[in-house]
Amino acid sequence: MILRPSSTLVSFPLVALATALVAVAACSSTPTPAADAGVAATDAATIDAAASDATPPPPPDGGPVDASKPDTAVPGACDTNGFVSVADDGFVKSSDGSVGVVSQTTLASPVDAMELVLVPLTGNAVTVGKRTLTAVDASYDTCKTCVLIRTKCDDNLSNCQKTFMAKTGSVDVTTFGGKGGRLEASLDVSLVEVTIDGQNKTSPVAGGKTWCLAAHKVVVAKLQ
Repeated sequence: MILRPSSTLVSFPLVALATALVAVAACSSTPTPAADAGVAATDAATIDAAASDATPPPPPDGGPVDASKPDTAVPGACDTNGFVSVADDGFVKSSDGSVGVVSQTTLASPVDAMELVLVPLTGNAVTVGKRTLTAVDASYDTCKTCVLIRTKCDDNLSNCQKTFMAKTGSVDVTTFGGKGGRLEASLDVSLVEVTIDGQNKTSPVAGGKTWCLAAHKVVVAKLQ
């Protein structure tokens, strides 16, 4: 997985999100190992199969990649508040309906990246509605509504300086058009600094930093 370049519409998200969904969709069964610094590929065949579900759209017609969408969070108790994205890319995993979105703060490195993964709560498709985070969502090996932020990552979205994972809050999915359709969601979550081991077990960092998102909008015009 590589950083999304400014000259194309889709680059790293197709592989990065396929990898993320392979890891998180196994929440309720056998955990898929992932590296703490990024979303690591552990089964090349599985990831290639997931990535092959996506057909990249043609490049944009010379316009900007995406407009920045400033977060409306007001500085409060958290060490960091808000997340300004210049590019949001989403992916639907055909086999189980899981949805993943990667947002990035810049088209260069180092880059901060936010990952949103939605595992269907029932059936084989994500549905519109508010999802309130519970204890299972605070760990990458069990989460069904997963929100992570990784900071100062390299061009491969690895070797990140810090990882944060949402522990409390909610994700309100207001629009979901399925594969090829539009996704809109609003995030009100509090994240804590964590480490993620090779089995996706997530542990808070003692004395770690915190990050808050208030009414943060995620918009993907066309899910791959």
